[in-house]
Amino acid sequence: MEFQINDRLTFIRFLGLSLGDNIPDQNTIWSFRENLINKGVNDRIKQGEITEGWENKPN
Repeated sequence: MEFQINDRLTFIRFLGLSLGDNIPDQNTIWSFRENLINKGVNDRIKQGEITEGWENKPN
């Protein structure tokens, strides 16, 4: 994942990062994902219950 983020400007833009920003490593991304799953947030996102802020995300 870290390579893909560094390799694609569209990924960087989607994540709200700039070219000079530090890209999270694989362990950081994995830990964040696990925290979402453990708190049940991941399922709520998939079901469309959590969408705040997405509609205002720059294109």
